[in-house]
Amino acid sequence: MSTVEHDASPGPPETRVWRYMSLGRFLTMLHTSALFFCRVDKLEDEYEGTYPKLESPGTGGEMVVAYRQARRMTTAINCWHINEHESVAMWALYVRSSEGVAIASRVGRLDDAFQKSTFLPGRARWGMGRVAYVDYEGLAESWGIGAPEPFLCKRVAYAHEQELRAFIFDYQRPLGADGMPHPDFQSLEQGGLSVNVDLTTLIEEVRIAPNAPAWFLDLVKREMSRHGLDVPVQRSSLEIPPHLG
Repeated sequence: MSTVEHDASPGPPETRVWRYMSLGRFLTMLHTSALFFCRVDKLEDEYEGTYPKLESPGTGGEMVVAYRQARRMTTAINCWHINEHESVAMWALYVRSSEGVAIASRVGRLDDAFQKSTFLPGRARWGMGRVAYVDYEGLAESWGIGAPEPFLCKRVAYAHEQELRAFIFDYQRPLGADGMPHPDFQSLEQGGLSVNVDLTTLIEEVRIAPNAPAWFLDLVKREMSRHGLDVPVQRSSLEIPPHLG
């Protein structure tokens, strides 16, 4: 059996990260000036937020399992791909058409954008970290009951994602100074949270999906300008023709 020894730090501020998305999600982000954090138990991989198999649950085993399941329902994440360059695999996985975009940012930009958010700083537990890719079947349990590791690990089959994720742990209904529910409260029952961010801080540049038509490039540029974003918008680097001599 093995244990996880993982440095989850997001890396140097200049580390480049990407978020690939459809046109619809991109326009929603521009309109709301927010990033969506998906509730962990709503993600595609059923192993998200889980622990290795309990070897000796003992008398409190059922309570421990119930608590872990509850954590998956009160934790939400926002995912990015770590890479200095565009990824053919990420375009295929997360856009699947010629009408999508990839946002390029940096770890430092991402952190600054979240620090400026009026939503996140007031929450008890949030942060960023690199994902570790582990063999759950051969993994000895080494995580405390409230540890972040279950939300910073994925199965080895997903190692190609090279993921950095921002997370909100153990989200609870916030209260204002008067003891009443905070006005910006969002229920996780909707499957996630929209976290407002400064898009000018967040976005370094925008790339258009490979083989996108010319009108699509113009559309993205117009929408960026309409929302006051002076950010480079370029065609995919995958369209650069080869040098044949």
